[in-house]
Amino acid sequence: MLQMLTLEEWAAEKFRSNPPSVSTLRRYAKQHLFCPPA
Repeated sequence: MLQMLTLEEWAAEKFRSNPPSVSTLRRYAKQHLFCPPA
């Protein structure tokens, strides 16, 4: 079973040294730039 992550948690795991800001992550999610969709 998959576990749901917040955008902040996902970014911390994906971009360990320099994660994007929360506003950037939310903008990307609204524009459907994640695959699979967030």
